[in-house]
This record gives sequence, C-alpha cells and structure tokens, in this order.
Amino acid sequence: MASVSVVLYHLVSFTTLWLSSRILMDSPFSIFVSGPEAVMFFFVLSGFVLSLQFMKPIPPRYLPYLVKRVSRLYIPYASALVFAGILKMSLRAGPVGTEWGIPLTLSVLADHFLMIGSFSQSALDPVIWSLVNEMRISIVFPFLVFLIVRLRAALSILFLLICYVTALLLHGFFYTDHFFTNFQDTLSYILMFGVGVLLAKYKWALGKVISQRQRSVRVTTLLFGLLLYTYSATVQYRATELYEFLAREHVMNGFFYHLMINWGTFYVERLICTIGAATVMIVVISSTSMAHLLKHSVPLLLGRMSYSLYLFHFPILLGLLTVLPSYTSTGVIWALFIPLTFCISYLSYRYIERPSTNLGRHLAEKLVSSAKDVKGMPTSAT
Repeated sequence: MASVSVVLYHLVSFTTLWLSSRILMDSPFSIFVSGPEAVMFFFVLSGFVLSLQFMKPIPPRYLPYLVKRVSRLYIPYASALVFAGILKMSLRAGPVGTEWGIPLTLSVLADHFLMIGSFSQSALDPVIWSLVNEMRISIVFPFLVFLIVRLRAALSILFLLICYVTALLLHGFFYTDHFFTNFQDTLSYILMFGVGVLLAKYKWALGKVISQRQRSVRVTTLLFGLLLYTYSATVQYRATELYEFLAREHVMNGFFYHLMINWGTFYVERLICTIGAATVMIVVISSTSMAHLLKHSVPLLLGRMSYSLYLFHFPILLGLLTVLPSYTSTGVIWALFIPLTFCISYLSYRYIERPSTNLGRHLAEKLVSSAKDVKGMPTSAT
C-alpha cells in the first residue's frame, strides 16, 4: 500500500493546483498521499521482512541470499530504466517540471545501471533513488542483522543513531549536488532497515505487550504513530524556522547552521517518520483484525505488484504530461493515468518481476546444491 501512496503523491503534486495540493498535503488525508514518508515506511518494512529469514534456525548463506536479492530487485529496476529511456527518447521529451531535464549520455546511463557514486535520478525514473539505496544496503544487510541480533536493544538503537548522525555530519564535510543517491544518505537509511530488524527480533514480545492492552490504548498508540508518520514533514518546516531563529540570535552559526538548514531538516523529518512507521507496524503486527484485512484479494494484489507500480508510474506520468496539451484537465489526466499505470504495472509484475524472482530462487538453489555436492565429495587418499 506504500507504493499506492507514492503514486498518489506524485499524481497530486503534478496535476493539481498548488493551493488545493497544499491544502490536501496539510490535512489528515495526506496520509494517503505521503510519498517520502511512504518510502521510509517501506524501508522499515523491508528490514522487518528481510530479517525474518536470518532469524530461522538455519539462516540462508550469504551468496544465495545476495543472488536472490539482486535478481529480485535489479532486473525489474533495469527494465524500468529501459522503459523510461525508450519513452523519453521516442517522445523527444524536454523537462517536465524538475524532472527529465538531464540529457541521456553514456555517463548518465552508466550511473543509473551501475548504481555507483552520486547521481541525479531525474534523468530517467525519478523514484529509483530508493532502489539504489536499498540495493546498496542489501549487500551489507546480513551483517546488520548479525549485529543487531547479538546486541541488546539499547546498544542496537545507539549503533543505528550513530550511523544516522555520522551520515548527517558527512554531508557537512563532503558536499554533493545530488542528494538522494549519495553514500551519506545510504548510510543514514541503515537506521530504517535496522529498526525493521529490531521489530522482527522483538515481534513476539512487542505483540504480547500491545495485545494485552485495552482497545483504547491500542487505538491511541496507532493514532500516535499515524500522527508522527503523517505530520513529520510539518516538523521539518518548524525545525527550519528554529534554525533560522537560532542563527539570528547568534546561537547557531557557521558549519552547524549550514549543516542543519541544508540537511538536518530532512534528517529530523525522517527520524520522526521512522518512529511513527515503527509504532504503526507494532500495532498492526499484534492485530488479528488487521491481518485479516490485509489478506483480502485487493490488498494482496496491490502488495504483489507494488514494486512494479512504484517503478513504472513516474515515467508514465511524465510521458502523459509530455504528450497532453497543457490545458488538459486534471480529471482527464487521472482517467488516463490510473488504468494505464495499473495495466503496465501488472504486466511488469507478471512477465518481469515474477520471472526474475523465480530466476533468483533457482540460481540460489543451484548454489546451495553445488556447495553441498562439493562438501560431500570424497577426498583422495594421500
């Protein structure tokens, strides 16, 4: 469902008047169009789901895990890049707002396909920044789980906060033009994945604590989490005002002012959003009614195709905004975008995403069986 929130966020941002968009974003209904917040929620959820396999009596080996993960993430990712590139070149599209303004060169394509270094995600598919960070973290994720499982909760939280603050400080020492794909941010997202690992580690204990509370307490906890999650961006704006006030009063100047005003506001927002997402997940994990709701056919289908929906929706939206006249009404854009996006996303899920997942599983099984065969080979006598 997080991917649907991202889709609606971009649709509202690009197709509605600024005032009506701003009113919606500041209302309680903004939970349905919370794009950046939904990505943080997904990072926490990914950490939770991925870590469960490593907490089994026999966890997967590193290489089979990595093969499955790369096949699962990279093949649909690369397919979305190809789709966006063909669409952009065939339409001879120029800039659409702040997106698609970067021309396609070999260097730009290499950055996107190799995920190396810091690069602008606006050239092809603006949402791929999160996949770049997730792929990088997937490489070290088993080691993160290994550490958190063996540390006490307090030490794990301290470690994650140290990573987060270190990432923020690195922004001050190593400036980058492209905010979303730099390695400093990758380091910061370890916090979100690590929180997911902690939720998986203590899921039974947390579920027991929440389920034993009165219904009013559970509802209050859920609403508190949703409040933090939904209005974390508002805290970001207030933090900016605070930093400017401290600068005027000469309390915060120089390095720390520029650090906090340029990057610290985002980090404050993400931290609060992560706390809210974790709180919501704790309540949902312990709720049988929520579990039954999520098992209905529509949530299940949206969950299965959420990755393709996330990857393909933005190029489709930019393509429509390129070919349609500027006076096209919002209703017409929505009427074209929604069915087109869901059809293409379903086709991607059916013919790209699912086969790539099966391929990764097959290759991982071959690696495991090959390792067993090598281990079982008799050694020659000396």
